[in-house]
Amino acid sequence: MLFFDEADALFGKRSEVADAHDRYADIEVAYLLRRLESYPGLVVMATNPQRNIDDAFQRRIAVTVAFEPPGEAQRKPIWQRLFPPGAPVADLDFDFLAKQFRITGVIHNAFLGAAFLAADAGGPITMERVVLAVKREFQKLGRLRTESEFGRYFHPVNGDDDAAPAR
Repeated sequence: MLFFDEADALFGKRSEVADAHDRYADIEVAYLLRRLESYPGLVVMATNPQRNIDDAFQRRIAVTVAFEPPGEAQRKPIWQRLFPPGAPVADLDFDFLAKQFRITGVIHNAFLGAAFLAADAGGPITMERVVLAVKREFQKLGRLRTESEFGRYFHPVNGDDDAAPAR
């Protein structure tokens, strides 16, 4: 079995040939396509933006399984499981995190970011540190932070140090 994670990076749509680099990339994609066709085993590809997969690969995919992003009820236990027993936490509102932040793959990154912020400050992992870490993940994704999403934590996350979050 072959497994390709982030398959859109390898099997992405071919572009118009503008220079030698484009031509070389298209030759690589064509070569990979031929090799996969002759592979006798199972090929599994994982991707988020399936629409970016080249049509030639799409036509050869026998089965496609789409996974819906987890809803609020599924996100809450994801958040809860990340914080191991004995972790220095203070007043974490998992209901707020699950409801307000419709994120999936970056929840773990936000948890790690909050843990690093807490370690750097020599204190516990607090809601403010978690939402600051979520803000950083939003920045990496190019997502805006909105008051409706960050709620009572919007002012500290937005850089308004004078406004303390409501508890």
